[in-house]
Amino acid sequence: MAMTEERVREIFREEYEKQFGPKTSPEWTKLRKEIIDYCKQERPESTKWYNLQQQIYTVIRATLGIHRIDKMTDEEVPQARKAFEFIKRQREEVNNDEIS
Repeated sequence: MAMTEERVREIFREEYEKQFGPKTSPEWTKLRKEIIDYCKQERPESTKWYNLQQQIYTVIRATLGIHRIDKMTDEEVPQARKAFEFIKRQREEVNNDEIS
């Protein structure tokens, strides 16, 4: 029975995580997806959403005092989420002021 390339990768990832732990925090992976979805919704233009994402990541890195965003631990994710929610509220407030 031949294994698919996808199954081989899955087995490799499982074994790697058993020995070294996950490469990135599962909680951070969830938050990162939320940030990407938000950015694509706010700036659907092909490259502008990426710029917004990078600005949000910069604030999160500064807030947590970390150099690499993907090295965030599960314990740091709640504070990162607070920073993200704060940014969303501020952007909403500014956008509402512009409409008034």
